[in-house]
This record gives sequence, C-alpha cells and structure tokens, in this order.
Amino acid sequence: MGHLAKIAQTRTGLPVFKRKMIDCWAGVDMALLAVSGKISSISVLSGERDIVPGVRAAKDAGVSVTLWHGDTVRTYPSVELYDLADERRKISEALLRQIQYTPPRNGRYQADRIGRV
Repeated sequence: MGHLAKIAQTRTGLPVFKRKMIDCWAGVDMALLAVSGKISSISVLSGERDIVPGVRAAKDAGVSVTLWHGDTVRTYPSVELYDLADERRKISEALLRQIQYTPPRNGRYQADRIGRV
C-alpha cells in the first residue's frame, strides 16, 4: 500500500526512502468496503488528514468510526478527523501496559485482556 519516495541521501550516498500515501490508500479501502456493505464499523489509528475523505465516505455509508489517538501534541489527530469520529479513545500509557505482549507459556501465545481505560 502506498509507495516509496526518495526523500534524502546519506553522507555515504545511499538513498533514504519513506513510504508515502499510506493514509490516502487506507481511506480508499475504507470507503470501498463501506459502500459495498462489507463493514459496519472501523477503528482508525491515524491522525493524518489524508484519511478524512475515506472516513467521511464510510460514515456516509452508515459505518461507525472509532478513532484511537495519542494525547500529546505530536500524536493528537487532526481536528477534522477528531470531529468526524463517532467514538474517540486515547492510547495512554496505562492502555499500552494493559495490552502489553505476554511471552508464550507452554508454547502458547497469550495476550493480556483489554479493558476500557
């Protein structure tokens, strides 16, 4: 999804790439799934404005949107995306501790239970 774009070059001359248009394509997928009736709800873990058209199309198709976001200036979502969401959840340190990976016991993987924080 998306594409790689050369954004810089290291001191030794090696190219530095960055993935571009990820949120835009995620929005397109969201809209297509919504209008085809294949989803009834979606969780968004992005604060970028590029995904807003997809969120708007999903909502217009009757899809419920939950926005997961951070609580710092660097991780807070765009105002437009925040306002569009039906439900908003903060990704807090407490939540991250609560869902922290638990190493396998007796060869089986387990995850801690997720609760509302």
